[in-house]
Order: sequence, then C-alpha cells, then structure tokens
Amino acid sequence: MSNLSKKFVGVLVAITLLWLVSYLFTYEQRQNVIMQYSGILAIASMSLAMILSTRPVWLESYLNGLDKGYRIHKWLGITALIASLFHWGWTTIPDWFSPEDHGGHRGGGRPVFTGIQGWLHDFRGPARDIGEIAFYVIVVILILSLIKKLSYRHFALLHKFVPVLYLALVCHSVVFMAFSYWVTPIGIVIGLLMLAGAVSAFYSLFGLIGKNNKVKGNVSALLNYKKMDSLEVSIQVENGWKGHKPGQFAFLTIQGDKESHPFTLSSSWDQNNSSLSFIIKSLGDYTSKMVKELRVGDQVTVEGPYGKFNFQDACTRQIWVAGGIGITPFLAQLEALAANGNSKPVDLFYMATNVDSPLMTRLQTLCEKTNVTLHDFVGQPKGSFNGNNLRSLVPAWQTASIWFCGPSGLGNMLKTDLFAHGFKKENLHQELFEMR
Repeated sequence: MSNLSKKFVGVLVAITLLWLVSYLFTYEQRQNVIMQYSGILAIASMSLAMILSTRPVWLESYLNGLDKGYRIHKWLGITALIASLFHWGWTTIPDWFSPEDHGGHRGGGRPVFTGIQGWLHDFRGPARDIGEIAFYVIVVILILSLIKKLSYRHFALLHKFVPVLYLALVCHSVVFMAFSYWVTPIGIVIGLLMLAGAVSAFYSLFGLIGKNNKVKGNVSALLNYKKMDSLEVSIQVENGWKGHKPGQFAFLTIQGDKESHPFTLSSSWDQNNSSLSFIIKSLGDYTSKMVKELRVGDQVTVEGPYGKFNFQDACTRQIWVAGGIGITPFLAQLEALAANGNSKPVDLFYMATNVDSPLMTRLQTLCEKTNVTLHDFVGQPKGSFNGNNLRSLVPAWQTASIWFCGPSGLGNMLKTDLFAHGFKKENLHQELFEMR
C-alpha cells in the first residue's frame, strides 16, 4: 500500500474509531446506530473533499503535493457516494414496507425534547426534505464526475453546484446527528469538519479559491508542436508571482473564461525576465480550445505554484522517467541545472510516439550542458521501454531516486517491476497529473 493510500485509509479509520468511542457513551437502537454511522462517514468524507477543493497550500507538505490531494479528493468523493447510498437505503427502504414514520425513532413513542435539542427536532421535517433533494442531485453529480468521457467543461460546470448542495447536507446532518454525540469526540470532530467544510464552500461560491496565489499575465510567445499536438505557451507575468521550483504546476485561466486548468511548468524561474512557460497538449475539449485559440497578447490568470515534485532528495543519483508530455517538469529542472550547476549523476529516460525537432533539440542540448545522460526511446514501438531497460542501463539504479511523470499505465508497469526487484517505495516519486 502506498503512503498516499495509507493516509487516505488512516482518515477513514480515525473517523470510525472516534465513532466507536462515542458509541461507548451513548445508547441507540441498532438501526439508528448504523444510520448514524453511514451519515457521519458520508458527511465527513464530503467535508474533507470540500476542504481539499480549496487547494490548501498548508496541506501540501503532509500530502506530498496538491496532485496527491486531488487523488484523495476523488477517493473521498467515491466514499461519500457509497456511504450516502447506504445511508439513504437504510433510512428510506424500510419506509416502503411500513406506513409508520420511522424518522430515526424506531421501536418507541415520540419523545419530547426541550432546549436546543427540541429546537433541532422541530426542523426535522424541512431538514429531511432538503437533505433528500440534495442527496439525489449530488449522487447524480458524483456519478457523472466519475465518467471519463464527460468533457472537462461539463465536469467543471457540475461542480459549481456542489458547494450549495454540501451546505444543504450540512443542515441535514446538524439536525439529524444524534444529539448525544455532540459532547463526544466524534461529535466535536464532525462539527469542526462541517464548519471547515462550510467555510470552504463559501470560499468556492464567492470565487476566493487561490485568490492570494493569482497573478495576471500576457501570452508573449507561442510555439506549435504539431507532431505532439501540443502548444508551448510563454507568459509574461506581472509583479506578484512568488517564483516556483522545477516540477511544480499552476492553474491557467484564459481571458473571458471562468474555468481554470492545471499545467506543469516547463521552464525554471528567472526573476530577471518574469516569464513562465507551459506545454499544453490537446487532450480534451478545454485543452483543445486553448491550443487552437490562444494568441500572442491574450491575457491570462496564473494561479500557483503548487506541487512537491521538486527533485529534492538525499540520494546520490537520480533517474528521471518521462512519457510524452510528461517531459515538462524535467525540462524545467534541466533549465535550472544549466543555470546553477548539476551536482549529482542523472539518467533521463524519455518515451514518446513523436516529438517535434525543436523540442527534441532543446532537450538534447540541455542534457549535454548539464551532463544528464539521455536514454532516447522516442519513436520506438509501445512496450519497448520496461523496467529491465532501466536496470540494465543504470547499474546503480538501487542507490538512486526515481522521478516519474507520464501515462499512468507506464507508471504502474514501472512501479510493479521495480518494487518486485527490491526498490524502496519511498525513493520513487510520481506526479499524479490526472486531476479528476
């Protein structure tokens, strides 16, 4: 299990343990306990996903990069979907077979509540209706979001509704969570998560996400790579860009567009010219539009930088593995090494179907300047590169750290091979650039 998977499972286990501890101090009928647990797991997952959606820089060190945060965001969404469906089924399906109003009080008369508990109880009717409507809509959105063929624009549009739906589900959860839970560890934690999630939802609704990390810029140059169906975009940014490290990424928003998209920076930072470069590959509706319609002089907004794919480690040598457009972080690092010097041996493996001559020449020139050994697998049949190639061409591979950026299939193949031959998992670094 990877470190990222362990962290994700750890969060779910922690929520479960807190619930169990709280259960020791309360008494509920079995049906109500399961209803409470499924609801708590669902709202906790949604709250954490909502917090991660605000791109919190302060969490990057723990998550090892915002790209890893987005992967956990996806897992949390799936967990919330499953838990919500179970919660809905457990509370709704029995009602189909009985005319009684179960309402979380099966097997007894209706108790009389006073104070805050009574006030919350009075809102059960509206809260149930609001929660049910929000549940139906958000389930549809979550299911559609998992469909890879859904265009990025439609994916982004659907997510615009999530903060409002989340706030509705918070109201439902506040009213229906067992009142006795509020003074137990699980009640306190869930309350804080919902509060943080609600703040995050308002951040999203008012367009405040990443506000302090945004700068304006203008497209200063464009270079078309027809063989790769890609466009290299150079942007002159205004004052306010904090600088970036090679391997980091940023979100770009085109003038007049409301959507942003993440791209890895393909240039190192030089504060003397304040220029950034990205190589954008036409992979979907949004990126295809950018490749076709961007013009020199266009205004853009750049938000970032994000990510921890920064080539920082204690190993005495490094091995870089790039597939296709995954060469971008390595281009940035090569530029930085050319300017500052290279202190350790580096081997770069590059696989691609086709690469335009200007880009390949640039790559070869930078490798020569920095004494990086380039292993060129460009134009070779799919499957020509494997773990055996890496191990045979770099005899000291076990003492190196490996940095990978490319298609997930290639990455999975490489990891399986290397780990089977005893490579340490902590020395393999991968950028998860699938953000949905």
